[in-house]
Formats: sequence, C-alpha cells, structure tokens
Amino acid sequence: PSPDDFYPGAAPFITRITITNEEDNEVCEVTENFTIKIVTGNNLNIPFTYQLCSDASCNNILTSDANNIYSSSNFTFNAGVSETKQFYLKVVWPLEQNNYSYSNEIDFLKLIINVNQVD
Repeated sequence: PSPDDFYPGAAPFITRITITNEEDNEVCEVTENFTIKIVTGNNLNIPFTYQLCSDASCNNILTSDANNIYSSSNFTFNAGVSETKQFYLKVVWPLEQNNYSYSNEIDFLKLIINVNQVD
C-alpha cells in the first residue's frame, strides 16, 4: 500500500522495512549492531499509533525503550556474511477520528537506523 492510501479512519497501514549489510554487491567485512529509532512530527492532535513488528501481520510486536529506540540481540550483522533483516511498521489512525478537517494536515514518521561496528 501507498502512504497516500492512509487517511483518517482507514484500515491500518503496514509497510515493510528492509535493512541489509550489503551495498553494490559488497558485504560489510566487520560485525555490526544496529538500533532503530522512530520519531514523529507531533503535528497532529490525534493519537495515531505505530508499532514495529517482526512479521507482516504484526503479531510479533517489538518493544522500544523510553526514547523510542528499538534494539535486540537479533539486530546484528555478522562480518563478511550477506544478511537482510525485515521489519514491518504498522500505523493505526483511530476510526472515531475520521473528520474531513484532517485532510490537509501533515505529519510524519522518521526511522533512524544507527549502525555500530562491534569489532
């Protein structure tokens, strides 16, 4: 689905997020850990919610710390091994907040991927 299909009262919007340790057919030669931070613009007075999940149906919801930073022992890429991690971001807009007056309002979700070399 496209973000253009997401509007007040719409069904939840789920999009796939792919993170890899390979670029232009070259694999990173060091072990890396990463975290994911989610930031919102807080421009809307509507409590839309989001969840970061490890599966496409969002049955396995990941947890973040107080700063909205997600980390896990699974957030690791092994040195010299091509790996891809997939996550899913689910955004829900409350059904009761489907007023047309929100149609020209703008907000955003930004994902910050922070990668650190382990060794």
